[in-house]
Amino acid sequence: MTATGNDGTVTTLTEEVTDTSARSLNTQAQANTCTIAGAPTRTIVSELQVNMEFCVIYGQNEHPTNGSWARSIQTDWIAFPGFPSVQNRINVIPSEGSPTLTGTITVQQQRGIAPPLELTSAIFTVSNGAPVTGFLVGGITEGGSHSVKMGDLQVSDPTYGFDALVDNPDVVTPRFSCDTADQRCFYPNGQEAGL
Repeated sequence: MTATGNDGTVTTLTEEVTDTSARSLNTQAQANTCTIAGAPTRTIVSELQVNMEFCVIYGQNEHPTNGSWARSIQTDWIAFPGFPSVQNRINVIPSEGSPTLTGTITVQQQRGIAPPLELTSAIFTVSNGAPVTGFLVGGITEGGSHSVKMGDLQVSDPTYGFDALVDNPDVVTPRFSCDTADQRCFYPNGQEAGL
């Protein structure tokens, strides 16, 4: 997918990217253990990119077999607004083990102060074995303000035989603007769009 900014910059996105850093995933996991403190970080990088970081914490309390335990998954999500779809890259770095994170990514159309209208969703699955994967979610056919929501998060951790939905709040991108005449979606002047 190729997206063009108002300033003429062109960004080309691919479907799948692999981690080429020199550090191993285990080293990254130890250095990136996250905690429940703090809300998701949402940073608009440019007209065509927003970065989000958040933590998924899961575990069991007084389980008959496993006892009490807790783990975390640092989740880095990058969204690239486009027309008629949004490219998403999700990177998960577990504190330990090799869990799998599954959920939905939903494109939403803003409707003023009313709840947003959900246009279309895609299911994603990422794990420590595939650190960065691209997901394309379409459905944008009208102009106006839109956002993308990540929710319905489920963790599967083979170490403990754990496979359950986690009580994590939905994470939503800042709103972006879509222009049907120019067939593009973007963060106007690198800022969140209005309702």
